[in-house]
Amino acid sequence: MFRFGKRGPRDEQPAGPRVSTKLCTDKFNGKYPHVGLYDCRERKVWIAKPLSGQAIRTAHARLITGADNAISTVWKDRFLCFWFYTPRTGEGYILGYPIDWEEAHLLVRVDPYWDYDRQRLIPREL
Repeated sequence: MFRFGKRGPRDEQPAGPRVSTKLCTDKFNGKYPHVGLYDCRERKVWIAKPLSGQAIRTAHARLITGADNAISTVWKDRFLCFWFYTPRTGEGYILGYPIDWEEAHLLVRVDPYWDYDRQRLIPREL
């Protein structure tokens, strides 16, 4: 229960960034707008838990552990960041574009010069 004792080889976590299970879950309920991460290495989707009833206010960098500080985006290359707005949960424009907020919207932030599968830059000629 309290996990006293030595950890075995299967309990060791790999070095580097991880998604905080304190702030995230792999379950989706659709009751509120979501902020999430897709872990490209693990091929797993993580959804922010609602903090004070709103997950959409949580920063993506805060969901990642293993970085030097809570606002670091050094590990953004391993994770795809996304926002999922359920119907009637947003307002205004997105990058100057009018949105019909009666519908659901999935917004994904990607770097066009980064290969998320291979974790390296895409050469300019490609």
